[in-house]
Amino acid sequence: MVECRRRDPMRRGNGRVGGFLTGLGRGLECAAREARGLDMAQSFQCSLVTPEASVLDAAVTYAEVPAHDGLVGIMYQHAPLLVKLGPGRLRLVMEDNSEVVYFIDGGFAQMSDNHLTLLSERALLPDEIDRAEVETLREQAAGMGHTDDQQFARRQHDLAAAQQMAKIAGEAGR
Repeated sequence: MVECRRRDPMRRGNGRVGGFLTGLGRGLECAAREARGLDMAQSFQCSLVTPEASVLDAAVTYAEVPAHDGLVGIMYQHAPLLVKLGPGRLRLVMEDNSEVVYFIDGGFAQMSDNHLTLLSERALLPDEIDRAEVETLREQAAGMGHTDDQQFARRQHDLAAAQQMAKIAGEAGR
């Protein structure tokens, strides 16, 4: 993070090249951060919902969401977003800087007006992950044939879910 100090606008190196702002000057970055109020972590509302229940509804300062094609980091004032979720680790940083981790199994995430809504088939805390279930899922997926694209996609999804569940449970010491 750049340290913000007052700068003399008449001094050389003020972020201007040929009369145009370059955006690289420390003074410009600091002014932009101060205008947006980013010197302090700001929170947004996060809701995690499964078909069975509303799992979480809390204020968070950061969310790391497993999209189907990679991780997406979300902070306060994030642009509107709608993304398909894949199986993986949802990491949330709460207002008190504690972290909460869930395994989520696909679904959708929407960020709008500082409210992140995650709709998932399944959401498990690390201590709720059953190692026997993970091994069963892995064995079933490995033994599953794939005669068409849909079966192949299901097999890949199940293998990825089993791998992510084992990783999350392992990180938690289970």
